[in-house]
Amino acid sequence: MVLNESIFWNLVRILWKRKTIFSVSLLSVAIVTFIITSLMPKTYKASLTFIVNEEDKGFNITSLLKELPMEIGPLGSTNVDKYLAFLESRRVKDVLIEEFDLWNEYGEEYIEHVYKALSKNIEIKDNFDGTVTISTYFKRYPEKAAQMAQRMYDELYKVSLELRQDKSRSYREFLEKSLEETYNNLAMFEDSLRLFQIKNKVLMFDEQADFSFKALAELEAQNLLMSVEYDYLKGTLASSSPELRQIESRLQAIHSTKENLYKNGEQYILAFDKMPDLGLTYYRLFRDITIQQEILKFLLPVVQNARIEEKKETVNIQVLDAPFIPQYKTKPKRLTYVIVITMLLAIFEVLLFVVYDAYKKNQKELHDWVLKDGK
Repeated sequence: MVLNESIFWNLVRILWKRKTIFSVSLLSVAIVTFIITSLMPKTYKASLTFIVNEEDKGFNITSLLKELPMEIGPLGSTNVDKYLAFLESRRVKDVLIEEFDLWNEYGEEYIEHVYKALSKNIEIKDNFDGTVTISTYFKRYPEKAAQMAQRMYDELYKVSLELRQDKSRSYREFLEKSLEETYNNLAMFEDSLRLFQIKNKVLMFDEQADFSFKALAELEAQNLLMSVEYDYLKGTLASSSPELRQIESRLQAIHSTKENLYKNGEQYILAFDKMPDLGLTYYRLFRDITIQQEILKFLLPVVQNARIEEKKETVNIQVLDAPFIPQYKTKPKRLTYVIVITMLLAIFEVLLFVVYDAYKKNQKELHDWVLKDGK
């Protein structure tokens, strides 16, 4: 504690001893700094804040899948980062450099240095509440600071609209191609079913199969009745009887008709031997047609929706706070410059005075030590 007090009072003594030069130098530097900062060009700041709205779900194909027994995530989601990345891109910087003549404004020779200087005069902040703030700085001309902020947003809006329309167009073209393929597939399956129906005389498989079974049942009933009558008459009439010959002929005709139904069928009566294959082929073709029809039912509203989306000229960003022409400068901060530079000079002078005072106190010892060392 005693040592600390000794150092403190020793420092006070040193400064008091040189209080005139210390005060004059600090005051002079403060005045000079104030004058220089007053002569420096004023820098103005303008800000624009825009909000990023939720992604338009009308363009999302999953909005048409509500009746499916599953959950399907959205194709895209709102991402503020992509807007931040674009605002910091060279495309935006090139627009600003050309429109505001920043080559001459910054006095740089190389484009890399112009980019670097421009980056120092742009601030892009994600506010983490769905909004983004663009701040721009410009010397001497406050209206240009506001114009730069607005121009950055306009370029962002323009490119966002172009990207959205490109995405909508690609999406629409993809859907229309799928729709065309579906129409072609449906026509192909319909033609296959028509050729199958013409070749095999199958119009409505279920109804024709039912009709075929009834025809066969009727033949079986006739065959049974004729067989019973034949067996009865056979015991009572001679084998050469015309009546027995007639019944035999009818039984033979019934048997021949049954064989033909099994193997070949008749007009719109399906052959029983071919019925399993015919039914399988028929239902496969019918299934393929039904699938394509269901795909059409799904694709038609989606394609129509994509066409509507492609014609929209809006994006999901909107100005919340437009920039205004600032009236008060942002830089230079005169008081800050004066205080910082004056304090730095004060610290430097205190160290210089302390070193000089220590040298004066020990000047004789240092002189004797140098002489002794020299011998």
